[in-house]
Amino acid sequence: MIDTNKQLSASEVARALGVCRDTVYRMAREGSIGATRVRGQWRISAPDLQQYMTDNRNLPHECDNS
Repeated sequence: MIDTNKQLSASEVARALGVCRDTVYRMAREGSIGATRVRGQWRISAPDLQQYMTDNRNLPHECDNS
């Protein structure tokens, strides 16, 4: 069962998805993953991460260093 109150950092999400943190920031800015800003830092809820992983399980990810 997913802890619906768990808020993950961009670094934690990057590790879970196998991408770099910059990619998570871009995804959050573009709205491709549910995210909110808390005290200037992006936070992604565990259910939002799970939903993203379910919806995008076959998409390749790459690091965005731009």
